[in-house]
Amino acid sequence: MLQGEDGGRSENFAGTRESHQESGDPEGDDKFKQESTVATERQKRCQEIEQKLEVHAEEERKQVENERRELFEERHAKRTELRLSEQKVTLPQLQEWDEHNAKIIKYIRTKTKPHLFYIPRRMCPASQKLIEES
Repeated sequence: MLQGEDGGRSENFAGTRESHQESGDPEGDDKFKQESTVATERQKRCQEIEQKLEVHAEEERKQVENERRELFEERHAKRTELRLSEQKVTLPQLQEWDEHNAKIIKYIRTKTKPHLFYIPRRMCPASQKLIEES
């Protein structure tokens, strides 16, 4: 090489550099390989951590959903039980009410307050109409 072509470098320096590159054993390649393996290991660890976090988040979401469903079912059961107990209380009252209405259904109810119930002596069509209305 001429001195003007390589910008003032000597042949020895250029030759040693080229020989390292050709042999595949340069000093910088080992560091690069180590850094790349460390980087891939870090990426693997990060992926594993992310997967664990996703699994944990999924489990937590399922747990919250189950708790919510259980609370809903419990509330529904309590409401049903309360409704049934109210029906048990109101059933005798309803029967009494039906019996009372069955007794007064054949009477005519007046429009005045307090209501009076009476049976006319003779049933005429007007009296029959009043019975049906009341």
